[in-house]
Amino acid sequence: VIHLAGLPNPVRMEVFRGLWAEQCGFSRPELADGWST
Repeated sequence: VIHLAGLPNPVRMEVFRGLWAEQCGFSRPELADGWST
C-alpha cells in the first residue's frame, strides 16, 4: 500500500492518476484530470 497522505498534493495526484490509469487498463492522464479536484 502506498501512503499518499504525506506527499504534496501534486505528487499525490500524479501517483493517483497513474494508478487509476493502470486499473482502467489505459494511460491517458487527460481523462483523469477531472479527479484532481
